[in-house]
Amino acid sequence: MKKLIAILMALCMILSMSACGSNAGSSTAPAAEPSTEPAAAPSPTAEEAAAPSPAAAEPRTSVTVSMLLDNTSFDPMLSMSLGSLYNRQLFEALIREESDGSLVPGLAESWEMADDHLSVDFKIREGVKFHNGAPLTAEDVAFSLNRAITDSHMDFTVYMKQAEVLDDTHVRLTMNSVYSDLLSSLSDITMAIVNKQAVEELGEGFGAAPVGTGPYTLDSWTTGSSIIFKAFPDYWRGEAPIKEVVCLIQPDSSTGAIALENGEVDVLNAVATADVEHLESIDGLTVYKTSAVGTTTLFLNAAGGMTQDPRVRQAIALCLDKEEYVIGVMNGFGEPADTIISKSMAYHNDDIHAPAADIEKAKALLAEAGYADGITVKYATVAEIPDLVQTGNILMGQLAKAGITLEMDIKEYSAFFNDVQSGHNFDITCATSTTNATTPGSVLSNILSTGAVNNLGQYHNDEVEKLLADANASFDDAVKQECYDRICEIVNEECPIIALCTGYNIMAANSDLNGCVCPAVTTLYFYDWSWNS
Repeated sequence: MKKLIAILMALCMILSMSACGSNAGSSTAPAAEPSTEPAAAPSPTAEEAAAPSPAAAEPRTSVTVSMLLDNTSFDPMLSMSLGSLYNRQLFEALIREESDGSLVPGLAESWEMADDHLSVDFKIREGVKFHNGAPLTAEDVAFSLNRAITDSHMDFTVYMKQAEVLDDTHVRLTMNSVYSDLLSSLSDITMAIVNKQAVEELGEGFGAAPVGTGPYTLDSWTTGSSIIFKAFPDYWRGEAPIKEVVCLIQPDSSTGAIALENGEVDVLNAVATADVEHLESIDGLTVYKTSAVGTTTLFLNAAGGMTQDPRVRQAIALCLDKEEYVIGVMNGFGEPADTIISKSMAYHNDDIHAPAADIEKAKALLAEAGYADGITVKYATVAEIPDLVQTGNILMGQLAKAGITLEMDIKEYSAFFNDVQSGHNFDITCATSTTNATTPGSVLSNILSTGAVNNLGQYHNDEVEKLLADANASFDDAVKQECYDRICEIVNEECPIIALCTGYNIMAANSDLNGCVCPAVTTLYFYDWSWNS
């Protein structure tokens, strides 16, 4: 339920370490007479005597990871896209979401929900230290929650009213209204607990000098190049087996794959589908695949340009051959999607289908909208992501059949982010919608609610707003199912978002690295890793 629009990109600087030795010089001496006696073993040099034997070698304690994107801020409240993965190494929330999507106690030992679901009391875990040595207090917890309620970009905080300290180890969170996905939302990294003193002292600088309670501290951050984490010795669950994690920012997916093959990195966090077969053939590497909870979607601008007319959006939807997309972009690692609720997510309904491709009907809708001679639309995408660029190429051919000319608007990620997510300056864009949620409540709210951060096309529909509110307030599965089904039907009718396909989360790693899990959700914990001894 969380970093919903997370664009899969990849990986750019290779860190390698090599050891080299030198041979001593030699001089010419008279030849010795041949001997029939066995040659005596040469005496070891001082360097050889001092070197540890292979049996006594220390186990590896560092890992180098090829990552898709740099972080934008290490302030967890501002976590966006892949930043949520980085920030989960440094910070913790009251509730922790595991890689399989299950919820377990985090910085809260336990919690008790009021009968009316309008408040929840948390018992704060004792003996926890921040990276600056300060103890975790109830005041830190209340401060962090109130800060997120006031300033977070996440839509679910509108349900929350305030947090207050009850005593040294208890905090109460009071709600504005009932929210059935509250506990899952509280596991979001944007709700992580920060050190109150550090935030107040550093202000905006906290994003570059974070102080959390997580298993790792931030050792260095070279923008666009690398992020280095060091294990926190006083972590309350015990110090991490991996003492250093070096994350290399590598925007070319092939660079990361080559680096993994050459042993220059140990983990490739996001494997391009084109590289899967080759990496699977290499001894010593393991490729991990998990059906993704998120869906690859097209977002159409519902508030500006020709795509604000639903007939134009419907015409675009009727041009799409999703099978061609799965083969041409995903290399077969996926399947066409009919709804924005993926098959891996709760409340998916197999009986809801998107309209089949129909070029003649698409042309008729364009003529009805006043565009019998065709239209030109702008497809905004990210230069660093070949799959998204290829998506545009495939769309170009498909839309042309109905007289729709697609112009590619390819930008660097930062410019794309400002233009699309902040400025809504596009007609069509494509995003792989990744999420930490296995239920659709806040996922749908974050892409469909009016004013939500990831409602890229600024879509508004009063019925959808009510259905989202009803689903989020209900603990009845039948009520939720009915609401979500109707939302999917409306989206398929009005096409502010078009579901293209569901795919796989794919990562690859050195086979000697234990604990690697390719999560269905977007959680990944370096703390779980260790090397075979």
